[in-house]
Amino acid sequence: MKPIKYCLITPFIFSTVVLADEPGNDVEEINVVSQRLAPLAARKAFSSSTIDSDAIEKSSAVTLDQMLGGKAGISLFRRADSASAHPTTTGVNMRGVGANAAGRALILLDGVPLNDPFGGWITWSAFNTQALDSIEIRRGGGAGQFGGSALSGVISLESGTPSKTAFGATGSVGSFGYSDVSTTLDYVGDRAFLSLSGGKADSDGFHLLSKEQRGSIDIPAASDSAFVTLRAGTRISDDVSATMRLAWYEENRINGLSLAASQTKGVDV
Repeated sequence: MKPIKYCLITPFIFSTVVLADEPGNDVEEINVVSQRLAPLAARKAFSSSTIDSDAIEKSSAVTLDQMLGGKAGISLFRRADSASAHPTTTGVNMRGVGANAAGRALILLDGVPLNDPFGGWITWSAFNTQALDSIEIRRGGGAGQFGGSALSGVISLESGTPSKTAFGATGSVGSFGYSDVSTTLDYVGDRAFLSLSGGKADSDGFHLLSKEQRGSIDIPAASDSAFVTLRAGTRISDDVSATMRLAWYEENRINGLSLAASQTKGVDV
């Protein structure tokens, strides 16, 4: 029988003490320098542009989609704008993507989507264009943080915050029996504001087909719309504020045929 040998291993623990430099000792500085990367070539496809309040006020467009349709990189979902088009075809898309439902852009008002959740169209007559402070246009699919509704881009509408208590009214008339009027009443306190606006527009419309193509059921594409919007906000702290928006709108339209009428009503909170 072979003897069994036992081996005893005793561990040794070594400790190292790091002494900090005493005040007054020179410490060598190490500078890490990195070269900035060149901008991506695809960044141009995701460029953005802004329309300020002065450009909005001076625009001769009757509706907001008419003004947007005149900007580079944006085209209306159909060739007709919301002054004569059927409500379900009043959208926008970015050029180069294609005028189809998948190419529609996302429209935001103060960060809240305006697109219809079913078909993605926009009721442009539901809000006061003159109450906007700026419009930011982001083209291309680079705005992915906004979700699948922004495959071709995002148009962000920002409402203006009143700076003083005031009352204003505007109106205009045009061809084809068009007329519109809008009013705004702003109250500004120490840390809060209240803004009430409303408007109404009417149009006798025009024929969508030439005289040679019209039949007995073809009539002008007339329309009338109205909206009332109440906005209130308060400043909770220097960096935090809260804003509430309550809006009602209604639109009635004859889409070029005596039997093709449409009506749109809605309330946004």
